[in-house]
Amino acid sequence: MKQLLILIFVCFAAGKVAGQDIFQKKLYSADLIMAHQGEIELTNEQSKKIRQIYDVNSDKFKAKKWELYDQLRAMSKILDAPVVDVEEAKKLLGKTLVLENEIKMIKFEALVAMKNELTASQQQILDQYTDQNEISFDSEISLGDDDNIVLKVKEEADKNESPLYILKSGKGEMHVKSDAIRNINPEDIKSIKVLKGESATDAYGEKGKNGVVIIQLK
Repeated sequence: MKQLLILIFVCFAAGKVAGQDIFQKKLYSADLIMAHQGEIELTNEQSKKIRQIYDVNSDKFKAKKWELYDQLRAMSKILDAPVVDVEEAKKLLGKTLVLENEIKMIKFEALVAMKNELTASQQQILDQYTDQNEISFDSEISLGDDDNIVLKVKEEADKNESPLYILKSGKGEMHVKSDAIRNINPEDIKSIKVLKGESATDAYGEKGKNGVVIIQLK
């Protein structure tokens, strides 16, 4: 359930970058450039600079990834509680999202820098292979074998294992899809309660077999 809870919080603001197709079509990954270096007649100097850009930004990326790892581990501990400390969780979420954006910016700056090393004619050739271009701004962090948890900052979860989401307000309670949670303002949340095992199925029947997340609004 910790994986599911962290996914709830990250889904508020994380996920696929808007306009992902623009990056796929207008920028070029290091793998794409190197795969077609012969065809685009990449010079030794260009190859050297692109590798330097990749290496430098890779080191920055790894450093930020470790910081993100620490924040997610801290969040995991807070979300272990049956009733979550919302204010503390929101603070950690804010730090997590800042790191996520910094990681995305590192990737973006590297892609732009590599493109700037290419000539217009080289870019035109690579434009033919944008379907092979693998550019992603998603992040994935593993918290280790002991917990056997993989935290994914992505837009979608496994629908077959998704918990039941209940949204409570002054108007009563309603079942909502995971997509709807992204639209909730964290400031509007009063508390989050998690039901699992028999307590979930006793309260919500078969629908609660994968757990129940009850979000109480202010």
